[in-house]
Amino acid sequence: MVFFKNLRTRAHQFILSRKLKEVRNQHQTVRYDNASSIGLLFDGTKPENMEPAKKYYQFLRSINKKAHLLCYIEKERPGESLPFDYLTKKNLNWCFIPEHSKATEFTGSRFDLLINLCTEECLPLEYISALSNSVYRVGRFIPEKPFCHDLMIDLNGKTDMNYFVGQVEQYLRMIK
Repeated sequence: MVFFKNLRTRAHQFILSRKLKEVRNQHQTVRYDNASSIGLLFDGTKPENMEPAKKYYQFLRSINKKAHLLCYIEKERPGESLPFDYLTKKNLNWCFIPEHSKATEFTGSRFDLLINLCTEECLPLEYISALSNSVYRVGRFIPEKPFCHDLMIDLNGKTDMNYFVGQVEQYLRMIK
């Protein structure tokens, strides 16, 4: 089982590296105050990630940012109705690449900021982040994947999304 997952992961990395050679997106630093549209990605496979992501989304909306939320959920069908767009493993191909109109739309959207709130590896959302047409991409520090984000935040092994959201806010407000 582990062998096949590793094979699928390597296929994912190969395809992504080929796609990255074709894409010529121009990324640049954006001041948080000047960002009007923000895309949020998060892994909702763990139920404890849902509430912090929703709260951050609502916070962004309350300060007049146009925020769009896209979630990945491991289950084929979430048990509850979700008020935002989501992908499931059913929407992925064999090598964890999203093949759904919501993923294509999100990747092609030109957000001022794209914030990937994943605190652990999530290949489908890393794929979307890496190929995103967004002006500035923010996410956790992944040393072997510098192509995923323009600003990487080291979580020092922490996986609490509330902590990560706090770090994102702190570092984005430092950019002048």
